[in-house]
Amino acid sequence: MYERLEKLKNGFKIEEQKGAAMKGKARGESPMEVMSKIEIITQDLKNRYYDFIQKELPEDVFALYIDAYRAEMKDKEQGKVKTITIYTVIAITLDWKKTLLGFYIEPGNEKKQGWLRIFNDLISRGLHRVSLIISDDFSGLKETIKELFPQTDHQLCLTHFQRNISRNMSKADAKKFKERFTQIRISKSYEAALQAFEHLILDYQKDYKTFMANVWLNRKEYLIHLKYPEPIRKYLYTTNVSENFHRRLEWIRQHNSGFFQSEEILGINIVLQMDRLENGKWGIANTHFKAHEYELLQLHRLKFKDFDERLKAELKKAEQEMVVAAEEYKKMGCGLTDLPIDK
Repeated sequence: MYERLEKLKNGFKIEEQKGAAMKGKARGESPMEVMSKIEIITQDLKNRYYDFIQKELPEDVFALYIDAYRAEMKDKEQGKVKTITIYTVIAITLDWKKTLLGFYIEPGNEKKQGWLRIFNDLISRGLHRVSLIISDDFSGLKETIKELFPQTDHQLCLTHFQRNISRNMSKADAKKFKERFTQIRISKSYEAALQAFEHLILDYQKDYKTFMANVWLNRKEYLIHLKYPEPIRKYLYTTNVSENFHRRLEWIRQHNSGFFQSEEILGINIVLQMDRLENGKWGIANTHFKAHEYELLQLHRLKFKDFDERLKAELKKAEQEMVVAAEEYKKMGCGLTDLPIDK
């Protein structure tokens, strides 16, 4: 029965499981016995959800796909269906498999503060070194990543970029711009591509001043994938991995009254979808990454070598300063709790 629940294509919904359980009479079990099993399974899945959101994370991963998905969920206290945002963080680990590191359910729409809390949670659970983060160009996200993961490369999703080009330029100009950019993004060299991209932006500056100014600000982030081995680049310039995962959740939402019944039910469904993927295609190492493993690991280690050494030096200095400060307070004849505090 537990395996059947894990493989539910339509998602997990307690009332539907209880209804199905009543059919167990034909197998010689009383409704009470089957209902008891359902309650045990439900509680076990809830525990797995709470264990998952608190689990310790690896210190190093190669890449993160981060994205947000808006949905509706019933508020248990108020009994109303409200808009929520589900933030997801999917990693490519250093054994070149995909895994869900975290998902976060927040009220309302996507916010910079939401991503700030999420990154701090990932760090507090052990994540420290990430070679690359792939995201859309949500306002404030670039600065948040730079603040909390200063050594990490940041690639903006090119699928979103193509959509923005179509929205902000005439049909004829958008077509020409995309054709030239397509040639740029498959360049052999990051430096040559960046120079060509800058020329492309300047060619359209006069007619699309504000849009081109925005593109100029993000020009490096649109081409970061070119810093990595050519065979793996196609895996590094879109958030398709995140969007495909969100489509699974959207399918479940649409087939379950159009909203998630509670945070726990949503959490259970996410854990079940993660199980399906990690026991399937996510659990298989990408052969292209594997073929370039030595180079990718060297890039990862070199990226953080100087940073880790500087951090160790700063921590050592802080420890020494605390020893000196403690001695000074001792000479003053007071402990920290004795110091006056302005109110």
